[in-house]
Amino acid sequence: MGANVLDDLVISVRKTWDDVGLYPTPLTISITIVAILLPPIFLFLFALTQRETPPAPPAGCRKIGLQGLSNLSDQYAKKYATGSDPSSSNPWTVKALFIYPVKSCAPIELDNADVIRTGLRYDRQFTFAQQVTSLPDLEGKVDSEWVFSTQRTFPRLAKVETELWIPDPSSPSYDPESEWVKGEGCLLVRFPFTPDSDFTLPGLKIYGKMLAARFSGRPEPMMEFRVPFNPPKQRMEEMRYSKEKIKIWKDNPTALNVGTEVPYEKMAQLKYTLGVTNPFTLFRIDTERYREVRMCAPKKEDVGFQTIIGMQDSVCIVPQTLPTLVHIDKKRVAK
Repeated sequence: MGANVLDDLVISVRKTWDDVGLYPTPLTISITIVAILLPPIFLFLFALTQRETPPAPPAGCRKIGLQGLSNLSDQYAKKYATGSDPSSSNPWTVKALFIYPVKSCAPIELDNADVIRTGLRYDRQFTFAQQVTSLPDLEGKVDSEWVFSTQRTFPRLAKVETELWIPDPSSPSYDPESEWVKGEGCLLVRFPFTPDSDFTLPGLKIYGKMLAARFSGRPEPMMEFRVPFNPPKQRMEEMRYSKEKIKIWKDNPTALNVGTEVPYEKMAQLKYTLGVTNPFTLFRIDTERYREVRMCAPKKEDVGFQTIIGMQDSVCIVPQTLPTLVHIDKKRVAK
């Protein structure tokens, strides 16, 4: 195939030379081919120079998540198209497990998960929120509050990826006193960011980063930041976390504003990506003040405890059947 492409290129060059009335010699053909190939080669090499070296993994930790193909890679197989009642010969089984460390962002697929009081371990412990200010009343007063953010408001949250790194005593870099180990792991947030560019030198470098992203299989360059998963009180004091009210539907729990962990530039880039204009930050559920579920949950007098959750809407674990997902996808495509 490669030879055919080269032959076609040579024939095309010969025809071009004939059209302009010049005699094509091997030298002129070689110079022409080099001139044609030089720009893409230059662009490729330039893109390589703009690749950013990824930061080192969080010391003393390992990344959790399924390796290889997703368990839902065959979800559109015909055998899953219609539902059926469970039976001894056809029992219901768990097809795939997902957690969402940051509410409404991309999930992490697991091969197994621990079930704790708030649902699946590590699930929806964080949420982004924007500060919404009301219109002035008749006296000129305004109210402002932090309101949780979802894909309903900012659809590009679906492009925000998360990684979770948890302490691993078998890691060569493990140290009980290290930053990420003391914080019970590291939450890594990665998001696409393509700034405006022009034909200045900085603008050309941006184009180079865009090309480098394409060559690596991503549509846009990616930015990232890291925060401790469950920081100790000393860290909270050092980074000056604040405990503030946040509105999650009709609930107004007090949560930890961990925005001081996120570099200002990174948060500005994330706001640009999402299209956020209001003040924006990252909240973590306060492990001393989990949200209690009064509806859609057993009563304390019946089971001996009150159901608690993190940043979920109101249910700890949400099961979905494959036929339901296929049906939803069909309706979405139809629209």
